Amino acid sequence: MVCRRERVVGSNRPQKVCLTRQQWQEQRDNSRQMMDRTSPGRGEELPSNRAG
Repeated sequence: MVCRRERVVGSNRPQKVCLTRQQWQEQRDNSRQMMDRTSPGRGEELPSNRAG
């Protein structure tokens, strides 16, 4: 079991979060996947709002 003090959304105080190493790894992997899905891909340009 690995415990860390993490800031929780909506709270000013960090809370102690305890997970197994595998759970921390899964959480990290899920976060990366979410960022990959919500951010523009590599080499892609953001759409331009310019008229022209």
